[in-house]
Amino acid sequence: MMTMKDIHKGTIVKMSREPVTGASYLEIDDVDKGPTLIVCQGTPTAKAFDKVFGGVIVDGRFNGAAIAGKVIFYLLDPHGVFKSFLPIDQATPEEIEEFEQSRKEASPRPNGVQGHHFLRG
Repeated sequence: MMTMKDIHKGTIVKMSREPVTGASYLEIDDVDKGPTLIVCQGTPTAKAFDKVFGGVIVDGRFNGAAIAGKVIFYLLDPHGVFKSFLPIDQATPEEIEEFEQSRKEASPRPNGVQGHHFLRG
């Protein structure tokens, strides 16, 4: 069962693809861990961001400027891969307060795409 302690909050710095392996990554400035590189599913993640933020896919090409600086709550799968997100500006005041309260109670965390309303469902 997922709890607020499983949810992360951070600011998207950029999304990139490693040219040799083709692996995609999100660089997020996490409020708990600082700068964090997270493996993601490139095209599905870009499409999810485009659906929520718009302007991420323009003329069939990825536009990273459309997500840079966006603050999100996000969830990782059991392997540490980016799974889902909720833009902070779409979270309710109660969800934000619950997240902040969970951080006050939490111990330090180790370092470590589908629908984005995982907090409500």
